[in-house]
Amino acid sequence: MSGVAKLLKRAGVSVSGSDVEASEVTEALGRLGIEISIGHDKENLSEFIDLIIYSSAVPEMNPERAEARKRTIPQLTNFEFLGEWTRGKKVILVAGTHGKSTTTAMLGLMLEAGGRDPNVIVGSKVPSFPDDNVRFGKSDIYVIEGDEYAKHFLAFEPYAVVLNNIEMDHVDIFKDLDEMIDTFRELLSNLQPNGILVANADDKNVQTLIGQERSNLEAKNITIKTFGFGSHATQQVLDYIVHPGEQSFALKNIRGLATRFRLHVPGKMNVMNVAGALSLAFHAGIGSDVLQNVVESFEGIWRRFERVAEKNDVIVISDYGHHPTAVRETLEATKRFYPGRRIVLCF
Repeated sequence: MSGVAKLLKRAGVSVSGSDVEASEVTEALGRLGIEISIGHDKENLSEFIDLIIYSSAVPEMNPERAEARKRTIPQLTNFEFLGEWTRGKKVILVAGTHGKSTTTAMLGLMLEAGGRDPNVIVGSKVPSFPDDNVRFGKSDIYVIEGDEYAKHFLAFEPYAVVLNNIEMDHVDIFKDLDEMIDTFRELLSNLQPNGILVANADDKNVQTLIGQERSNLEAKNITIKTFGFGSHATQQVLDYIVHPGEQSFALKNIRGLATRFRLHVPGKMNVMNVAGALSLAFHAGIGSDVLQNVVESFEGIWRRFERVAEKNDVIVISDYGHHPTAVRETLEATKRFYPGRRIVLCF
């Protein structure tokens, strides 16, 4: 939501908003000259409002949304708005149950370093982005973190999709895994002709879906590239090594050429996140030396294994992981990155 506000403000649109409580996010928006009300109230809607953009966390009977209906003011979710805003642009959508924010940030940084000057919208703060969760570029490339919740990512007609993984989640939206996979199937059908799909070769659900949809994708001349530890991946991860505070791996392409990368954020899941971003960056023609520098200098993003404090040999790490798989992977990564250390988890 804050990324959308920044996007509109930069475009010269008058923007205001509200939230249930003040936070560093609302304070940052206020510093940009965006009027933020604390608490939801119909009085927050001035007579000049042309459009309401709302989070899916805001119910239909919210007083501001109810007032908008009464005044016949159009309403869009933030993703519906972004789908309209980016219509006709080169949208790269990063999707999947896990790792979307990190992969989106990493891909944005790779395209930036490669001179592609992308626009990037991510669901976390990226330390090197002046606007935290948004990067404004001059190209028509938009790298967007696509949210499967409430099927939000179906608002887009992307040129490219990076598909990290598919695992059951959001049980308030999807009745079972089959329904969730069908939603990703619909996303693939939205891919533009002559586009590209970059997919996790190690994820069973992803590979089953691609196997079922391959003929439809090929009929639209969509390039399919895969990444993973398996030998069937077109970009294969090899020689994976973990040292305290660092991990490294090689990525071998279909021609047998391998490039080695060093990564200072932990976990096999982050190796896969980086491999997905690299696969698309290589396809975009960005050189391996540029990409090696981006990966090695990457220190992570807000609330994704974020080191928030260190004192008296105690390290405090904040992480957004809440799905059982994410919690398990994060704990395993912690053990391998800090061998022999006592780990205390506050969940």
